[in-house]
Amino acid sequence: ADGLRNSYRKEAIETLNSAVSGEKNEYAKAAILGAIVSLQPHNSKRLMELVELLKSEDSTVRYRTSDALGYSGISVAEPFMRQALQYEESVTVKEQLKYDISRVNSYKTPTAPTNALYKDGNTMQNDVPVGKK
Repeated sequence: ADGLRNSYRKEAIETLNSAVSGEKNEYAKAAILGAIVSLQPHNSKRLMELVELLKSEDSTVRYRTSDALGYSGISVAEPFMRQALQYEESVTVKEQLKYDISRVNSYKTPTAPTNALYKDGNTMQNDVPVGKK
């Protein structure tokens, strides 16, 4: 699921939708739903299914769900994540929720030029950023 998510190919959504409908394992379901929500951020049905997994009894599922919500960057998920944080008992999951809430809230400018980061200002942005050697 992560590979399909990271491919950023909308064609993968049909495959992911068919996979999630038959999935019984909550951890795998969180990964698949996270991929769907990342590729199709306006899919509120799948988003709410993912949010519901924050209530899982398994802490690894809650951790994975938080990571998926944070990666997706959908700000609508923030109140649900904050609510889960209030009741979370696992320290590891709490830390992940805090991190992912900050990822969801971070300022994003999708079309911001990044040429200033590159030492030669190339427009291909295939150079190493200054100070990152």
